[in-house]
Amino acid sequence: MMTLPILMFQGGTHGNFLARCLTVASGLTQDFSFYGNNKGAHNKGKLSRAVVNHVHEFECDDKDIFAYVNIQLEDLYVLQWHIFFAAGEFGLDTLKVKHWDEVERVVNQDTAHEIVVCGFGSQINIFKDAGIPGLREMFKKSMGKTNGLLTTQSKIFNKHRIKNTFEFAWFYDQSKFCAKVDELLVDLGYSYLVDVRHHQQEFVDRKQDILKSKKLVEQAFNCYNTNTSMDISNLCVYEQAYLDYLIEQHVGYTIENWQEYPTNTRNIKPTEAWEGVRYEL
Repeated sequence: MMTLPILMFQGGTHGNFLARCLTVASGLTQDFSFYGNNKGAHNKGKLSRAVVNHVHEFECDDKDIFAYVNIQLEDLYVLQWHIFFAAGEFGLDTLKVKHWDEVERVVNQDTAHEIVVCGFGSQINIFKDAGIPGLREMFKKSMGKTNGLLTTQSKIFNKHRIKNTFEFAWFYDQSKFCAKVDELLVDLGYSYLVDVRHHQQEFVDRKQDILKSKKLVEQAFNCYNTNTSMDISNLCVYEQAYLDYLIEQHVGYTIENWQEYPTNTRNIKPTEAWEGVRYEL
């Protein structure tokens, strides 16, 4: 029996959304509201599996994968927000987290998905005693190369033969997204018959909080780098963590965690963190 082409994706990487766009763009399924019950990727709309069989990596042992949603290091800031808030409906909006109990509430709830527990559950005991600076440090560590999503991705490429990669960043670029959907459909033996630009636009519109947040932090980093004044007193803990991460990549070493976070980019004077030594910044 011939198997359907497989679209493989990790949690939160928009694979369900891509599958919906493929089946609608091909004309095999009548267009419908992807957010009909406000569940986004988990909306229970009827989908034709004639276009692609879409699965998470842990659900598939097949060697041959038609397409895989590929992630890069720079995708993690948006991706993590999406995993814990927009995609999984776990209620953990990283842009609003101010205290440890907000993270623990989501991790410890009876319906907690294993991706949440694996993502932050094992880290809580390591960083919690350090208070808010520890929360910032945990977020910062999750944005680096040791992130479990990147580790899993390496295993995926070793285990499977992947014909096409669909970059995570393409979901946020309408012309690139539609062009790549067209290419996948041609490879599947279909044509791009129904325009899905309105779905891509709605998708991006629903991500504006995190997209604007990322741009804000990158603006703050540029101000730090040019010694330009910028008020950063309203940055949330997640944004502070990302700014620290960008600074570390720039200076080339791990910086000491802030006890009181700077309120202006001109006040950011990072100090290298040495094991067993704590500096008051």
